[in-house]
Amino acid sequence: MTERPRCDHIPQWGSSEHRCRRDAQVRVLGRHDAGITPEYRDRCLQHAVWALGPDVAGIWDEEAGMWRSTD
Repeated sequence: MTERPRCDHIPQWGSSEHRCRRDAQVRVLGRHDAGITPEYRDRCLQHAVWALGPDVAGIWDEEAGMWRSTD
């Protein structure tokens, strides 16, 4: 089984050493550049709270060890 990805949130004034230590629960669409090269962010629920809603792009499937689309 694949290891669950870690939340990739880094505080605005922090560095990679300050990256969140929680497991990612959702994949959030960060930006999409008009549909070209969308950027996704793996987030724990605490760091996804502002983006939850129509921006949720995927849910981690524990059994398959991969992201599942919400489409």
